[in-house]
Amino acid sequence: PRQAFATWVTSKENHLFSETLINRLWKHLMGVGLIEPIDEIKYSTEPSMPDLLEFLSDMVIEFDYNLKDP
Repeated sequence: PRQAFATWVTSKENHLFSETLINRLWKHLMGVGLIEPIDEIKYSTEPSMPDLLEFLSDMVIEFDYNLKDP
């Protein structure tokens, strides 16, 4: 069951996971998230810079969630 869940969470169709990951990294680096408060990410939440969030989210998916060696 864990493997099936992990596959679903990290699938290319699930942008919410990659957006959450990027938002947390952005907050760690810049001090403020693209979506604030950081724990209020929903499908209806608007980020402060939607194009940047989408671009970075797509990059994370393209790199297969490898944050060390893109």
